[in-house]
Amino acid sequence: MNITSTNIIKLSILVLCLTTTSYAAYELALWSGGDAPANHTATAFLPNSIEVRIHDVDSDTWRYNMGPAIIGHNGTMHCIWKSTPGDETSNNAVTRYSFSTNNGLTWSIPAIIAQDASGASKYGHGTLFIQNNCVYAFIPREVGMQYAETELFQLNGVAWSRIGLICQNFYPQENPKLMPNGNWICGGFEMQSGTTYSAVIISQASNISNSWTLRRVEAYLHRGFETSTWIDGTEVTACTRQWKKGLDGVLRMGSLVSTDSGNSWNPGYIINYPASNFPFVDAHIYADHMSNGKRYIVYNMPVNGVYNNRKVLAIAFAESGSRVLSSIYKIRDHGDTEPHYTGIAKDPGWMQANGCEYNGNIYIAYVRAKEDVELTIFPLQSAEDIVPPLPNPISFSILPHAAGMNSISMTAETAIDGSGVEYYFECTAGGGHDSSWQDSSVYEDSGLIPDTQYTYRVKARDKSAAQNETAFSSPASATTDSNNIFPDPAQWLVPPHISSMGTTTIDSANGHDGTLENGAVINETTGEIDGSAQLDGINDHINIPDYNGILAKGARTCSAWVKTSQAGTILSWGDPITGNNWRFTIQDSFGLVGQKGGPCIKVGAAGYSAGIADVRDNNWHHVAAVLPSVLTPYTTHINYYVDGIKKTLIASPAAINTASGHNVKIGTYNNADYFNGLIDDIRIYNRSLSDAEIVTLAAKGAVSSTGLVAHWMLDNSINGITIVSMNAVGGTPYTSEIEYYFESLAENGPDSGWQISPYFEIRDVLPCDKFTYRVRMRFLPGNYTTQWSIPKSDYVPCDSDFDKDDDVDEMDLMYFTDSWLSSDLIPQNLDQQGNIDFLDFALFSEVWLWNTDDLFLD
Repeated sequence: MNITSTNIIKLSILVLCLTTTSYAAYELALWSGGDAPANHTATAFLPNSIEVRIHDVDSDTWRYNMGPAIIGHNGTMHCIWKSTPGDETSNNAVTRYSFSTNNGLTWSIPAIIAQDASGASKYGHGTLFIQNNCVYAFIPREVGMQYAETELFQLNGVAWSRIGLICQNFYPQENPKLMPNGNWICGGFEMQSGTTYSAVIISQASNISNSWTLRRVEAYLHRGFETSTWIDGTEVTACTRQWKKGLDGVLRMGSLVSTDSGNSWNPGYIINYPASNFPFVDAHIYADHMSNGKRYIVYNMPVNGVYNNRKVLAIAFAESGSRVLSSIYKIRDHGDTEPHYTGIAKDPGWMQANGCEYNGNIYIAYVRAKEDVELTIFPLQSAEDIVPPLPNPISFSILPHAAGMNSISMTAETAIDGSGVEYYFECTAGGGHDSSWQDSSVYEDSGLIPDTQYTYRVKARDKSAAQNETAFSSPASATTDSNNIFPDPAQWLVPPHISSMGTTTIDSANGHDGTLENGAVINETTGEIDGSAQLDGINDHINIPDYNGILAKGARTCSAWVKTSQAGTILSWGDPITGNNWRFTIQDSFGLVGQKGGPCIKVGAAGYSAGIADVRDNNWHHVAAVLPSVLTPYTTHINYYVDGIKKTLIASPAAINTASGHNVKIGTYNNADYFNGLIDDIRIYNRSLSDAEIVTLAAKGAVSSTGLVAHWMLDNSINGITIVSMNAVGGTPYTSEIEYYFESLAENGPDSGWQISPYFEIRDVLPCDKFTYRVRMRFLPGNYTTQWSIPKSDYVPCDSDFDKDDDVDEMDLMYFTDSWLSSDLIPQNLDQQGNIDFLDFALFSEVWLWNTDDLFLD
């Protein structure tokens, strides 16, 4: 490519033009701090307002009425609107007029003021304004649905006359406003060839009968529609109806500011999603000013996230001098919103508002279901927000209650006010602390004294400039928790006992033997059915290597006997990364207080279902979870049983599609949520057991082994050593801050010292060793220590107690002498070498008269 000097000059001119371009528009956020509130149930009604019906659809044969405009002048209020005998598409549409001489309380019979008798066109809903002490109307004339022309009409006494056409391709939507430069401006939409665009028209100074200039608000990519304006010197804000939701699914109003009195609307970029921060319904909006310096906008508020539901009509106000709206009130909310007559575009709801200020009041006209013409009147001072939030007085939704030994929590009921609400909690007795004003309705007073009563009350105020306050609630009291811990005296979950600390527990069904990890032990006599696994809730568990459980969507049953006072995992497997897992637990996270403590299956991050029960009472309970065979299983399909009884379900539905990832583990999931207590007789079936079979298992009976893929009886372990172990009942309510002390009262066994685990064991025990222990707990933050538990004992049988009667006495000596010099490997051969001789007698003599009389045995 050859670059000539001519090309360089042309390029330089283009660059100069681009770099010197200035843009005369910018976007305006209509609400600060994120989106405006859009919860209609939490929005208060406009205070001190009254409702008047300007025209009742049943009073004549005009079944379609829409788009009222209202204005007051010289003792009379004027209202015009569009009417048809049928619906929005009727060709014989007219503009009708009614007036009131008593400040809008009653209205005259409507009269037609604009009509095309030939039927070639139809008149629509117009707007009103006053110039030089005369009332004027802009009334659009529609030709089909292709284009519209705006015509100027003048009121002469009680009659209206047409002056002429003032703008083509424009449909007015608001009462025109006079700008400081002497020009008038009117918001609406451009309409040609059936397509609409947000637009304004501007007069030539005060000459309102000449042609007005049409200015399209062209920045909106997805077109716009009805437009209404605010005036601030040379800046004009166009509040526009938009049709496209944001990426978050929220429909927001357009809000673009022209900096040159409405002539330019180009911000230098195309607006894809408006930045107004103001959610609204896809419907007509109306913006205006008030004489007190405030401004407002009337719009339809979304109902439960639906953006085409017009059943809530709302008004938002900005404080004097501000262009940012800060309070919202409802004008109408549901009620009789359905059309009484059929017809096209007979939308249910309250809509198409217009407004004016007159004689100290604000008048908002609108229609019900495009049939009745309605009016809401409220004093200008209502916009000053002199009304406190509702309800007044406020009360507690959750009364003050202990949140520990040093804090009390409470919740105020939700107060409603268009400008937002703050709460103040006051402590009136006990020496607690006031909250100061805060946005949250929840308050927790901390740093309090244990076992002490405190009294509180609460009030609310709005966030308007007036900061209107409610009255205080009635006072309510609560007492902080005692620094006591329970049980007191301490109690035994599993008293001292001799057991085998092996490394392996057997799966009697399919050889999926488990490895005891981190000190997990099998107690051979403490189970509900023979032995049981004893786990400490810290890191004890049983690992089942090379077995991944029931996978995919397969039917399954998991059951076990448990004895515990806490929540924790019984059995788990699956993939913790994808959430395709299966966790059989005792839960304390889901449901109300009375619904926690039962068997539960957790799936993924949030999916679960659980049986309503509480097995955390340190008694043995049989628990089972049964997933039936269904094509697409969810957590809601699972049935839960406690002691053979099917339990009511609570759930957060989640699909079940268990993946391989972690192998099966007993007593933990993903090295967390450890079980504290005893577990016995764990079973996994690859089928759903019937109600009757679950009842049989809970009664310790036998059921068919069909589908039994794993069965850990937990009666004993192999490859182990003999130990003494014990477990205290876990203390409450400060579980994580409680320490335990196991004290030895016999010649064998050390003290534990203070430790955080309720489990203690002694290894390397010998025959004839006797152990007696008691336990107590302490809570250091509360400076509290419980009383000692009752002492409990166990012992390692003595080899010289040949008759097994728990003492070494004359009868055992007779057994010994009867075997003198025998070379058989019988119990009397204590050193298990050679003959029974003096070496064996020496061993026998060391424990002469050994007995268990001094032990605390059951």
